[in-house]
Amino acid sequence: MKWRIKATVMLSLILLYLITALPVQIFVWGEKLKRQIMFGYMKFYSRIAVWLLGVEIKVEGEIPSKNVAALYVSNHMSYLDIIIFAAVSPSIYITSVEVGDSHGLGWISKLASCIFVERRDRSNVDNEIKEVERHFSMGLPVGLCPEGTSTNGKEILKFKRTFFDPAINTQTPVLPMCLRYTKIDGVEFSEKNADKVCWYGKMTFMPHFNNLMKVNRIEATLSFLPKVEIRPDHDRRSLADECHDIIEDRYFDKSESVEALVKSGMACGVATEAPSNERPSVSPSL
Repeated sequence: MKWRIKATVMLSLILLYLITALPVQIFVWGEKLKRQIMFGYMKFYSRIAVWLLGVEIKVEGEIPSKNVAALYVSNHMSYLDIIIFAAVSPSIYITSVEVGDSHGLGWISKLASCIFVERRDRSNVDNEIKEVERHFSMGLPVGLCPEGTSTNGKEILKFKRTFFDPAINTQTPVLPMCLRYTKIDGVEFSEKNADKVCWYGKMTFMPHFNNLMKVNRIEATLSFLPKVEIRPDHDRRSLADECHDIIEDRYFDKSESVEALVKSGMACGVATEAPSNERPSVSPSL
């Protein structure tokens, strides 16, 4: 598919999402029900998006239930990450007020019921923490990329710790997730081709989006790693550092495979692999 046609189809898909998701926000009563319905919308449209973008997702570990409260924690390299997460296991995402105020991305994130936080002014942080805790009390998963920004995939930045507090305060388990882009158009992911997928620093959205449309195939692995239960010795520093190390070890292949962790009883499920179809796809076991 030529990239201009692909871009047009993607933008049409986004518009269709906005049109169909808006009535849910207006007419559905009950906050939990509204968010659960939006999980379905997000998963449906994200799966179409990854198909259009030629993304093949290999999933390691057990996909968590959407109706169980947990703090999903992952590394972050691109807006594409969120589409991949939502295609596999949607959650209520924590993002910045700047994203909420932006055109396009702001509308999408508001309809997805994101939690918006002000990173430039921390005077409202207590209320933001309570908002995350409120979602946990409804039995909803919340997604967090604690690096605080996206990267080019060369390293995993030190995790910001503030939003680990809601998990500790409510004794909600943390689920570390590791996302790795492995190949782009058949070439191993590296610093040389990372910018075709990674969106970070001072990159502007539309030029990057147009370049992404020119990529035919992206291979990615999403690993659901051993769940971290809240212990008496946890504070937000130790919890954030523990999750960082778990994700970093998997990202750089320092840890055992998820399959080995499953056999040892340390992981939460068995690994699944995407089939080698002609069209890149999400694994049918998702």
